[in-house]
Amino acid sequence: MIYSNDSIWCATGNGLCAIPAGINIPGFDIPVRLINLTVNGRNNIVSNNYSLKYNENNIALQVAGIEAGGHFNYFQYRINNSDWISLDVNILSLQLNSGNYKIEIRAIDVNGNAGTKPLLISFTIATPFWKAIWFWLIVMFFAGSLLVGILRKREMAKREMTLQEMLNQKKLTELELQALKSQINPHFIFNCLNSIKLLNHQQKHNEAEKYLDRFALLLRAAMEQSSIQQITLQQEIEFIENYLSLEKLRFPGKLSYTIETADTLNPGKILIPSMLLQPYIENAVKHGITPLKNRQGIVQVRFYEKNNLLIAEVQDNGKGIEREEKNIGRTGIGMANTERRSMLYKIETIIKDLSTADEEHSGTLIQLTIPLQKSST
Repeated sequence: MIYSNDSIWCATGNGLCAIPAGINIPGFDIPVRLINLTVNGRNNIVSNNYSLKYNENNIALQVAGIEAGGHFNYFQYRINNSDWISLDVNILSLQLNSGNYKIEIRAIDVNGNAGTKPLLISFTIATPFWKAIWFWLIVMFFAGSLLVGILRKREMAKREMTLQEMLNQKKLTELELQALKSQINPHFIFNCLNSIKLLNHQQKHNEAEKYLDRFALLLRAAMEQSSIQQITLQQEIEFIENYLSLEKLRFPGKLSYTIETADTLNPGKILIPSMLLQPYIENAVKHGITPLKNRQGIVQVRFYEKNNLLIAEVQDNGKGIEREEKNIGRTGIGMANTERRSMLYKIETIIKDLSTADEEHSGTLIQLTIPLQKSST
């Protein structure tokens, strides 16, 4: 082989051949064609553009490099103009998320040259509705509406609660005023004054003075307690003690009483509605004790704690409710006010008839279950 400035000379079996030095030998340009495409394992029509649902994202592309001279070596691909990636087989498997994709596949010849006619395919994968902006706008709208509704409902409930508390407070105030008028029965006051007058006539001045002192203390306590909603249990016990002592003086030899307080209670630290038990005790004396003729009446008052509740009981040994069919005193104005106050203070009242065949072992039991409230002072 001989080189010259304008030719290359080489010997062949047929003689010398001259090859021009400036000859242009065309390169191999291997085009790529799509021959099959599957989506989620199902064959699809071959196309350059695909619009798929959000769950049609398992894609396999089968391609071929069209070149008959044997210069094809392997494929390369890239997605959305990213770096080229080698592909040793003619099937490209992809799993795409929602969005737009441009897939390019080109052939590489034995000399490492890339084809200038790559395969270009576009995919549009739909966005699932729960990831779409419109969906979240709707969710935010309904969530905002729900939140506004909840806040309005809470505000309305708060206003209703405040209004109800105001109404309850107003009812309590009205009941306290009514209690002042009805708790101390005018007949009781009249009878007490007559008893004092009788003792003076009988020259029992010491007893009359003692009676008058107790009566004055009772009226003073009633006036003081009627102006406040709650008193201590100790104050209630002292009021009951004073009241029953006056009733005992009015009915000498006919009435006795006991007041029991459990050792676990601290009467000075427990709060209860003012003048709560007096109507029940008055009924016990008036309708349970005074009708008795051949035996002494007993009124028992008990206070104890159960399940973090204060239990107050008033029991008499009268004839029992069933034998008082014509008795309307237990549902008079004083008792009606007391029952309404009990409802507002969430006090449960149970009346038990203790009637038996033997009248001497009969009676009535009033049991009040009061929310236990302790004073902070």
